[in-house]
Amino acid sequence: MNPVRNSQQMGDLPGLKIMKNSSKISNRVKLIESNKTHLVFPRELLKTIDQFVGKRKRSKFVVEATEEKLARERFLKILKETVGTWKDKNHPELKTKKKLSKYIRKLRASFLRRQKRFIG
Repeated sequence: MNPVRNSQQMGDLPGLKIMKNSSKISNRVKLIESNKTHLVFPRELLKTIDQFVGKRKRSKFVVEATEEKLARERFLKILKETVGTWKDKNHPELKTKKKLSKYIRKLRASFLRRQKRFIG
């Protein structure tokens, strides 16, 4: 017997939420383990959140905002860790506008050749 047949049955599974994939290609249902937590917000911030998304969608909004912030923080960490690794002398093909344009045309042509090979 299939443990999850439809979204109504999902409520029977403790600690799991339904999250629909926002991709236009696929609309599969993902199971995500979740935990409840207690967060303290300044009253005015909570009012502002409620004005934008409503009280019933606070959690989703906070989760999405947290994911966005974490992605930015990860990116900044990577930038800090890799600072100084780019050396202009290692990339003479990008030194002038003319050389850069030539490099970009070459990349695009290469992509188009690969695309034709796979797509036809």
